[in-house]
Amino acid sequence: KLLKTLNDGYADYTASEGEVGYIKNKPDALPANGGNADTVGGYCADKLINKQPEKYIIGINTANTYDKSKVNILLTNDTVNKLNNYFVENTATCLREGEYNPKTISLAYNGTLYGVGFPTIIKDSKIFFNDNCIVKDITFRNCIVEINSKNSNIFEVNFENCDIILNETSLAYIQKCRFNKCKFKFGKCFNNIISNNILIGSDKIKYYGGNNIIKDNIYV
Repeated sequence: KLLKTLNDGYADYTASEGEVGYIKNKPDALPANGGNADTVGGYCADKLINKQPEKYIIGINTANTYDKSKVNILLTNDTVNKLNNYFVENTATCLREGEYNPKTISLAYNGTLYGVGFPTIIKDSKIFFNDNCIVKDITFRNCIVEINSKNSNIFEVNFENCDIILNETSLAYIQKCRFNKCKFKFGKCFNNIISNNILIGSDKIKYYGGNNIIKDNIYV
């Protein structure tokens, strides 16, 4: 028996009582056999979905990688102009991959908007930034972008053929973005940091006065 134990190992979940390797006091069934088997930590599927950090995950049916079951809101080309209705103050909104072309977007106060990088595209739109908004990991194409706000944070955003207007802009971070064939127009700007961006065939970022930091940008 000792040699068999050494050769076969001691614990054997399938061993019967009296056999070498028998595990005493093992359960007759796993906890998932009945009880709360249809829940995770006591939460059903609907409750788990409601625990997402975003108020809305929005998609559009021009993308073939997801369907209505994978998002909170699924827009179509006919309903995409309702996109602005889902930007709510003090919340975050995620846009999944696809091309969105609403006429205008006014980003929510204290709100966050983010996408999945290059595959999330807002195009042919007029974009208004409000105070304390965060925008990241998204592409704006053929847009007029007005950053007339305080405390805006814009990170890793791709701007393609856009007109960028900064007027009454203060305390903003614009960093690690790509500007491809973009034009800049400055009004009154102060206490902003615009750095570590890549500009391809775009205007050079120049503004004198207002205690701004504009440096370490690459022009191609």
